[in-house]
Amino acid sequence: MIPEPAVEPVAAAIPEPEPVVIPEPAVEPMAAAMPEPEPVAIPEPAVEPVTAAPDVSISVEAQEIEKVEETMSEEIEMPVLEEEAFSFDEEPTDETGMICEGMTINGDVEATGSLDVVGTVNGNIKIRGKLNVSGSITGNSKASEIFADSAKITGEVVSTGPVKVGQETVILGNISATSAVIAGAVKGDIDVHGPVILDSSAIVMGDIKSKAVQINNGAVIEGHCSQCYADVSPTSFFSSFKGSKE
Repeated sequence: MIPEPAVEPVAAAIPEPEPVVIPEPAVEPMAAAMPEPEPVAIPEPAVEPVTAAPDVSISVEAQEIEKVEETMSEEIEMPVLEEEAFSFDEEPTDETGMICEGMTINGDVEATGSLDVVGTVNGNIKIRGKLNVSGSITGNSKASEIFADSAKITGEVVSTGPVKVGQETVILGNISATSAVIAGAVKGDIDVHGPVILDSSAIVMGDIKSKAVQINNGAVIEGHCSQCYADVSPTSFFSSFKGSKE
C-alpha cells in the first residue's frame, strides 16, 4: 500500500482589513459678496453746431467751365498757310511724269512739266505742259495741251491750247480750249474760241460754241451749234441789212 501524503493544516483565514476613512478637507466660509459699485455719471462733451461745408467740387467745376467759356470766346489767331499760286503763264519745264498702268492715284496732281496718264487718277490734274491720257481720270483736268486716246474722263477738260479726243475715248464733262478735234464721244458742252472738227466717228451730246465748225459725214450731234466767236456776227449783219433796206 502506498502511504497517503501528510496534509499540512490550512492556515486560518486572513482577516479582512478595516476600511480607512479619509477625512474631508475643511471648507472655509466664502467671503461676503462685494457690494456693486455705484454708477459714475460721465458728463457728455459739449457738441458744437457743425456748419455745412461748401461743395468744393461744384465750385471747382464752375470755375473750370468759366475758364473754358472764356477761352472759347477769345478769338484764336491761327497762322494761315498761303497756297502757292499755280500759274499757267509760266513756261512748262521739260520733265514728263508718268502714271503707269495699274497705278492708282487718289488725290490731286500738280506738275510744272508734262504728264502721261496710263493708270487711274481720282482727283484733279493741273499741269503746265501736255497731258496725254490713255487711262482713267475722275476729276477736272487742266493743261496747256490735252490729248486723250482710248481714255475715260469724268470731269471738265480745260486747255489753254488745243484738245484732241481720239477714238474709243469717252468724256463726261465740258470741254474748253482754243481748238478741238473730236473723234470720240463727248457728253457735255464744247466751248472753243477757235475751230472745231468733228470726225466721222464723233458723238457729241451738248451745245457747241466755236469760231468755225467742220462736221464730217457720219458724226452725230445732239445739241445746239453756234459760231458765236466768228469774225462776222449774224445778228449785226442782219440788223445792218434791215436798216439799209428801210
